[in-house]
Amino acid sequence: MKQREREYYKKLKTLIPNDKSITLNNILNSLKQIDKGIYLENINEKIKGTIYQYAPLTEAVIYLGNHKMDFLKVLEKAKYPSFELLMKAGLYELALDNPKQFNTKGNFEKRFGIGKEYYTFMKKHNITTNELNILIETKRKNIRIIREILKMGDI
Repeated sequence: MKQREREYYKKLKTLIPNDKSITLNNILNSLKQIDKGIYLENINEKIKGTIYQYAPLTEAVIYLGNHKMDFLKVLEKAKYPSFELLMKAGLYELALDNPKQFNTKGNFEKRFGIGKEYYTFMKKHNITTNELNILIETKRKNIRIIREILKMGDI
């Protein structure tokens, strides 16, 4: 077994606790499929009964498309309940950036720091965490201005 495969296997075992259905061969085959750019087959079977059971991993992979992102990083983010909520709400950038930040119980404003009336704007522009921070400060539904502010400084 190659060193890289051992490292992935070790990491997967820590990310998918108490799942006896995942064998070394399944993981190695999955890793080979990922390396070829093919989506994991039977992923719903593989994650059933784990903390990822309800995480929309298929949607995350489809959203990422041609973007290069380590699947293990997606799994790390998917362990937070907020990942599911953000993906299903169409806030993909927030889900794939830092779902831990939004892992708060309560209403929309408690979770995002801004009123629910901004949700449509947030979804339409698929805002990032940095863009959300500027939106919270400016309270202006103007993505052009928000992105210009981002360009001006390290926010």
